[in-house]
Amino acid sequence: MFDDVCLVTDSMQWSNAKVIAAYRHPNGEWSLEDRPGSELFGYIHPTNEWSEMGFDELPVEFFNHQLFDCDPHDEGSVRSFIATWGFPFLPFRNMYADTTSWHYLDRGRIARAIRRTSAVRDFALVLGNKYYDDEYRHDYADASAEELEEYGEEYWVYRPLPVYGESIPDEAEWEHYKGLYSTDNIGICDAISLDEAALTLAMLQEAVRSIMDSVRNGSAIHARHLDTVNMGSSYQKLLHWDGAYSGARTRWQHYSMLTSAICNQVIDAFADEAPWRDCACEGCSVTFKRKQSRAYAPTSDSIYCCVACEERQKKRNQRAAARNRIRH
Repeated sequence: MFDDVCLVTDSMQWSNAKVIAAYRHPNGEWSLEDRPGSELFGYIHPTNEWSEMGFDELPVEFFNHQLFDCDPHDEGSVRSFIATWGFPFLPFRNMYADTTSWHYLDRGRIARAIRRTSAVRDFALVLGNKYYDDEYRHDYADASAEELEEYGEEYWVYRPLPVYGESIPDEAEWEHYKGLYSTDNIGICDAISLDEAALTLAMLQEAVRSIMDSVRNGSAIHARHLDTVNMGSSYQKLLHWDGAYSGARTRWQHYSMLTSAICNQVIDAFADEAPWRDCACEGCSVTFKRKQSRAYAPTSDSIYCCVACEERQKKRNQRAAARNRIRH
């Protein structure tokens, strides 16, 4: 028997930080402000606001609830979704275009979305690198006599930090800042285009609708919807030793963890032996296995898909019972 084993598993994570919008003018000029003639191009998790989310933090059956709270055709709705849950990258990034049944329908949209994400990630990389360069270059030589007197040796802790994106490097500086750090460091350059976020959410919604229609009605599922889930999924755990991570990361893992979390949930739901059932709340069209609530172990014997539906129907039943008492 071996009790002191340092090898453990931990949940994969993805960036889920403050979101800022990136705009681009037709002349190629980038901005973090909406200026005349500029187009909303994508979103960035700024280097100085970094945080993460893991698989275990997604609500149960996220694919049945929060996924459909977003309207992929409304920019404000997409922005609200990614500000809460992170960036949903396309599940087809690691596939050859002609190996998926999506290619003959959306090859052009997929290619455009990925190109635009690459462009906004380059912009985020430059801003992140400049931010770090400005931060670490700021030392005692920049401190005023008043600051040194007030903070002494702690000046490094209390020094004023640069503002992320306050100044955007010009064309001459661009290549310098782009090359300071690795493009694999998502803590410096994580970003997504509006096109990719919206297209991914639309594809995931379409796939889940098709799958749940098949559960309810026995209807056929197009292969493209299976492709979305199967190619978007990935194993949700990593093996590490006593806090030391291997550093292994595929391009798929690098980009698609939120997408993987959603697709993994769909597959896990079908592996779950609990029965599918329709929510008993009037007007709710959700077919589910486990109730979405704050419970640590989500129940599979509820007639309601979530707490909100349960409370809504209880109020309806109470009003109906009150009216019945009055009549009698």
